[in-house]
Amino acid sequence: MDAIKAPVINHILCVSMRFHFLCDIMRVMKPWCREDIPVEGNFGQTFDKLNFSIDALSREFSTNVVLQEEEQQSVFGVSALREDFTESLSKAFEETKVIMDQFLGLIQLLLSCTFITIFTSAFGYARQYTQDVRFDNIYITTYFRQIDARRKRADKRYLLPLKKAERGLFINPRSLSIHPSELKLVMASLLQVVSLAVFVCVLLAVDMVLHHIFDIIRRHTFTKFSLTSSHHIDINVGGQSMMAKLLRKTIGAFNTSSNLDMQSSNQHCLPQPRALTKEDYLWSFVPLLMMALMCCLQVYSNRLRRVIAAFYFPKVLSGVLSRLERLGCRLRWCCVCGERQRGDRAVECTVPGCQAAYCPQCWRDLGRICYACVPTSTWDPIESCSDTDMYYVH
Repeated sequence: MDAIKAPVINHILCVSMRFHFLCDIMRVMKPWCREDIPVEGNFGQTFDKLNFSIDALSREFSTNVVLQEEEQQSVFGVSALREDFTESLSKAFEETKVIMDQFLGLIQLLLSCTFITIFTSAFGYARQYTQDVRFDNIYITTYFRQIDARRKRADKRYLLPLKKAERGLFINPRSLSIHPSELKLVMASLLQVVSLAVFVCVLLAVDMVLHHIFDIIRRHTFTKFSLTSSHHIDINVGGQSMMAKLLRKTIGAFNTSSNLDMQSSNQHCLPQPRALTKEDYLWSFVPLLMMALMCCLQVYSNRLRRVIAAFYFPKVLSGVLSRLERLGCRLRWCCVCGERQRGDRAVECTVPGCQAAYCPQCWRDLGRICYACVPTSTWDPIESCSDTDMYYVH
């Protein structure tokens, strides 16, 4: 109590130390502890050795980890780290994208200017139509039929109906058949469509080959990884002594059990090809078929150009049709050999309404007889072959 100067605290702490009867109680409990709680004689030494072993064991399990990082300074010729390489790659992609966008914009600008060709083509057609009377002057129009009928009523030389040899030089706008002169334009257009179709077929074939190759790679390079492991530690310490119980409490912490089952594959690294569907093939060939159809319909749309030009230039139409009528009447074809004959050289039948024309040689070979208007019942092969009897048609 003299060591602690605080008046209340020294009584609380020191009064309990004055109870001497507690020592007598400890003397009574000591024999009971020796009988009921046996302790080995070398318990202290064993306890010290155990503490030393635990300290040594903890020191044996100590590790020092040394990490060494290597920086790769050259990746595909780029002196940069991973972040720098990613940044440079992204920048290269952005620059390429900008160039492609500019190129596509230029292509769209050029395609948007193609409508100018419509005006230039129309202007060129109108200029040739008004300046050249022979330009595109091969159509048998309604006005032409009226002129020919008027010449027929006036007992002048007329052209219609056309002979078989004459049909190849004139076009009937109302006819659905394609004229040989128009067939050249159709074949040239179809040739372009066929070349484009061949190109599309080659692209589709390449797509099928690439899909087949990637599908083979996907099916035959698929790898599945399966990692399974089991870790089980069970340390059993026998005995009921204090040391055995202490060891069970200490070493029992090492009893662990773990199971590892990990499934992985390279599925995300493999190509995933997708084949074109029937709709994709259909949408690839339908435009080609539409282009081929438009090539055929272009013939009939070209016939409308003359109708439109005649509507805006009626005076030019009169001169054009008059020249066509004169040209048709001046050019005749031999009914036998089909040779073209001008009006002054052709020999024409004088029977009214016949209008058959012959070249001089065929007329002599026929014995100066027009078989186009003479009835077949009056033919006499023997007499027609005679050198003395000649029949003339007046």
